[in-house]
Amino acid sequence: MPRASSGQGGSYYYKDGWTTGYWPTSEQPGTVGENASLVGTYAINSSFAGNSSIEAPSNVDFLAPIEITSPDLGTKPAMDEALALEWKPIPNAIGLFASALGMEGKDTLIIWTSSETYADQLMASMDYMQMSEVSDAVGKHIFMPGPQTTMTIPAGIFQNSSFAMMNMIGYGPGVARDDVKPFPRIQTKTTLMLMLKGGKGG
Repeated sequence: MPRASSGQGGSYYYKDGWTTGYWPTSEQPGTVGENASLVGTYAINSSFAGNSSIEAPSNVDFLAPIEITSPDLGTKPAMDEALALEWKPIPNAIGLFASALGMEGKDTLIIWTSSETYADQLMASMDYMQMSEVSDAVGKHIFMPGPQTTMTIPAGIFQNSSFAMMNMIGYGPGVARDDVKPFPRIQTKTTLMLMLKGGKGG
């Protein structure tokens, strides 16, 4: 049985009044095979939140990884030039978001995001999100559309940073039931963390 913990704070996993179960754990380690599928019916049996079940249809499956195809990640990019990134299409992705940050000196933190519109929550956690929330963010140009495969980090913004790194997340479809308790829900996402400057090799 997955480990359970009482709700704390306001993240996707830990909300006030919630009981959260998660797996794998140190007591019950596990791996997901490379060719595994999420599609199927799941029975949820627990001693802390009752029993339930949910079905993942054919369009609710593990999202493909974010695979950068350009530039060549084997070499550090020139940070005084615009950094045009391309990646393989992510089937079923609904929305995408990327952020990059760098440290210049001791007091200056430089943050860039892929959003066309500023929003206070942009640098919040990279938790799972409901499809309606993702679609709303895409419509407001906070997230990139799921089919998008390119973006450009402006030239020079990290040129004088001691390091720069990028995080990217793709949100996929999900499914939920509200006719039973506990309310089961399946959400999907794919993530990438990339060091652009600094670290080993400078």
